[in-house]
Amino acid sequence: MPDICLPVARAGYNALYLELKAKTGKPSPEQKKWLGDLTLSGNRAVVAVGHQTAIEEILSYLGSDE
Repeated sequence: MPDICLPVARAGYNALYLELKAKTGKPSPEQKKWLGDLTLSGNRAVVAVGHQTAIEEILSYLGSDE
């Protein structure tokens, strides 16, 4: 399961899921599967490398009010 879930529908997605990684980190095969399954279920599910990327992703998602 990804590190962060924002259960708020925006821009055609049901929720936002973020897998957080340090700049040198990479998602495991299990994490990739989770992200893929969540995406297929109508969610935005992404890997955010670094805290600034995570912040930008959240602000962008919440700003795309539909």
